[in-house]
Amino acid sequence: MLLFATSVRGQEEETQIKNYIGFNAGGNISSVFFNHLAFRPNVRTALLPGAQAGIVYRHFSPLKTGILNTGLQVSVYFSQKGYTQEFLGLAPNITSRFNYVEVPFSAIIYFGKKKTKFFVNPGIFVEYLISSEVDAAPADDDEEQDFINVGPFNVFPYNQGTDNRVGIGGRIEGAISRDFPFGTIQLGGNFSYTITNLLDFESRSSGIPDTSNNFAIGVTVGYFFPIGRKQPAKVVEEE
Repeated sequence: MLLFATSVRGQEEETQIKNYIGFNAGGNISSVFFNHLAFRPNVRTALLPGAQAGIVYRHFSPLKTGILNTGLQVSVYFSQKGYTQEFLGLAPNITSRFNYVEVPFSAIIYFGKKKTKFFVNPGIFVEYLISSEVDAAPADDDEEQDFINVGPFNVFPYNQGTDNRVGIGGRIEGAISRDFPFGTIQLGGNFSYTITNLLDFESRSSGIPDTSNNFAIGVTVGYFFPIGRKQPAKVVEEE
C-alpha cells in the first residue's frame, strides 16, 4: 500500500492540461447506399467530393491507466455531402448536394505520453440539412409511379419538400498529433455512416428504397490549443 501511495505522489509531479479547443478543416468524398427489403434497386452512384470544417472541444481524463488513455470530444462541423446518379450516357447525371451542420459526440482513446500521440475516436453524430441543390430529373411520363427510370436504371433524386433533413449515425476518427510550443497540429481521417434514411419511402410498396444511408470518408488537418490550468496526472496502479 505504501508503494502504491508513493507511486501516485511521484506521478502527481507530472502535470497535464485537461481541456483543448481546436479547429479542423479538410475534404471528403460521400455517396448514398440504396437498398430495398423486397428487391435491389438498379442505382449506379458515384462519390461526390466536398469539404468539412469545424470547432472541436476535447477533455482528457486526469487518470492514467497505462498505455491507453481516455477522454471525451464534442464537435460542431459544417459538412458538404451528396451523391451522383449515373446513367452511362443514357441521360445527364443527376447530382444531389447537401450542406449539413453536424454535431459528433466521441470518446477519445489515445496512447503516447510525450509530444506525439495517436488517437482513435469512436462516437455518434446528429446532422441537420441547412441547404440542398438537386439537378433536374428526367421527365416522368407515368404519374402513377413514385419513381422514374432511365433505361435499366432507377432514378431516386432527393426531394427537398418531403425527404428527411435530420440524420443520426456513427462516426469513427483516427488521428496523429504533435505538440509544439505554439500549440498542437493534428492530421486525421474519419468515416461516418447514417442509420437513418435520407429518402422518405412512405411505404415499401412505393418502390422507393427503404434504405438510403449516406456515408462520407474525410481527411482533416487541425490546430489545437490548451485552455485552463495544468493538473496532476494521477496513475491508477495495482498494489
